[in-house]
Amino acid sequence: MDLRVLSYFLTVAEEENMTRAANLLHITQPTLSRQLKQLEDELGVLLFERKSHRITLTREGHHLKRRAREILSLVEKTKSEFQKETLKGEISIGSGDFLASDYLTEAVAAFQAQNPDVSFRIYTGNADDVKDLISDGSLDFGLLVEPVDKERYTYIDIPLIETFVCLIPEGHPLASREKIRSEDLIDEPLYLPERKNVSDEMIHWTGKDPESLKIRGYVNLQYNLSSIVRNGAGLGLSLALKASYDGVVTRPLDPPLLSHTVFAWKKGQSQSPVTRAFIDFFREYRARIIKDAEEAFE
Repeated sequence: MDLRVLSYFLTVAEEENMTRAANLLHITQPTLSRQLKQLEDELGVLLFERKSHRITLTREGHHLKRRAREILSLVEKTKSEFQKETLKGEISIGSGDFLASDYLTEAVAAFQAQNPDVSFRIYTGNADDVKDLISDGSLDFGLLVEPVDKERYTYIDIPLIETFVCLIPEGHPLASREKIRSEDLIDEPLYLPERKNVSDEMIHWTGKDPESLKIRGYVNLQYNLSSIVRNGAGLGLSLALKASYDGVVTRPLDPPLLSHTVFAWKKGQSQSPVTRAFIDFFREYRARIIKDAEEAFE
């Protein structure tokens, strides 16, 4: 059994589409189809059920998928045990604007200090963009706000609480308040986070029907939101960040609205030595941070 063909099979099994898999593998679709047919002939079983725009695995195909992961993982592990070369490569990570970004970038800096030949590409965007780029293989990892689909992603939770705040222009009557309650916002024009499940959560926090709120728009990055607020278009609701903006104050919500972030990657994704090393490092880094925090409170 050819390991290269086994890798081809795993890519097709994960993508469930022959054209996408061929593009990812940089080979033609007829070549890929021929290789998989030869694999089926070699094993004497049917691995795929082919439909018009999608292919699914047969029972034998699911069994081979599990075995292929084990085999290819063992091959990579064996290679790394014998290769003493410096770890090299690029790691791509997508993230929105979160307090947890500091946590992530601290881990990136610590990992890079040990592995100077590893480079990082950081993409900033909303959660939906990051998820799409993880799914199509453009990004290795993403920093995502919960809830996260456990069927699609493997993830490491980040031990940090994200809180939401209200952005208010200086001079506004609410700017003098220490905290902002839902009833304070009833007659105020509002701008909410662009991601629907987050904006829905904020509407739920108000306890009001969406039609009774003066929602003027949606914004995905806090810098743009601060500009809208400063220019008097309305108040903004957003995750708290370690940032300040001219002409704008931020106030916590009462009761507080909280969330968590996770470091996630596509479930079943074959990992390169450098991405696998970063996953292991991130787990150890997280455990060390938690241990240091616990010791500080003893």
